[in-house]
Amino acid sequence: QVGVGRLVRDPPLDRALFEEVCPSGPVGFDRDGHVVLCERIGQTDVGRLFEHFAEESYIQHQAYTREVARLYNAANSKAKGRRLYKVVYVLDLRGMGVAHLNKR
Repeated sequence: QVGVGRLVRDPPLDRALFEEVCPSGPVGFDRDGHVVLCERIGQTDVGRLFEHFAEESYIQHQAYTREVARLYNAANSKAKGRRLYKVVYVLDLRGMGVAHLNKR
């Protein structure tokens, strides 16, 4: 169990490095006001990812990323004064290659 409530208060270890290795984040809003997030999968430094993060750590970082996105979406909804429960994800595959298909 990841412990999501605690996770948001205490980001996983090496969060800055994870964000450098796996770039993603908000890029704006769609025409309906939904948050738009971009995950730059093709820019992921797979070598550094496997060097620094075990599977459990990777899952904790991804859970943190999703929970922060959920909270960001809730704040957006509150700020706009209406229910906005969707998040639009853009998966940027530019730069993706065989290294991203590593079996590990």
